[in-house]
Amino acid sequence: MLLYLFFTLLIIFAVSTVVLIILLIISKVNKKSIKPYVISTSITLVLTIIFLVLTIFFHHINERNKKEMYPPKTVELKDGSYEVGKDLEPGHYTISSKNNKGYIEIKTVEDWSFEEKFGKDYGTLDNATTPTITTYLMEGDKINLDKAELTTFKPKHQTFTNPISTGVWIVGKDVKPGKYKIYTTFSHDIGGNFKIFNRDGSLDKEYILVGKDSDRPYDTEGAVTLKSGQILILNHMYSVSLEKK
Repeated sequence: MLLYLFFTLLIIFAVSTVVLIILLIISKVNKKSIKPYVISTSITLVLTIIFLVLTIFFHHINERNKKEMYPPKTVELKDGSYEVGKDLEPGHYTISSKNNKGYIEIKTVEDWSFEEKFGKDYGTLDNATTPTITTYLMEGDKINLDKAELTTFKPKHQTFTNPISTGVWIVGKDVKPGKYKIYTTFSHDIGGNFKIFNRDGSLDKEYILVGKDSDRPYDTEGAVTLKSGQILILNHMYSVSLEKK
């Protein structure tokens, strides 16, 4: 919105400056007083430069936000090893297997890894599955795909999401800050890990959550206070609901 406003004002003042320069030249040729035109031209020229700088600045921000919010395109990859920045663009993606099977491993440039097995059912206690993974892929991250045949990386629109699935989420960007009760969305979910990391990378809290109908001896819900900038990492579960407290 601001970009269009500044661009419109830039056009107005640019045209005004040109008109005043023409009037200044005409007045000088006719040997009339040019002082009023000099002052007006100087003011409009300065304003034109200001709005030009603001337009360029907000255009840069707008383009950067577009790139962050919308990776270029949906990508389908066969089994194999890939690198973000070479085989697909960095961005926020929802990842799924076309045949609902196979494995994915993501090794990040920050030196931690993320491993999941695709599947539509809940898997077993020793081998949980998930239908989708939503995560941020940074330039230099390594991706290994096995027995998935074809894996889809679909750009994720930047919006607040609830419930959230297996993957990586940023508080203040994907999830609203606040106090929540957290629990698995589906009562039969075998469950998995819910980790909260602070901005400096330190672990704030960790939960092992299971569905209400699960026989596993872990919590079915938890209480969290999420702060802007914290990172949520979910493993081995379908989704977690966040109920505002």
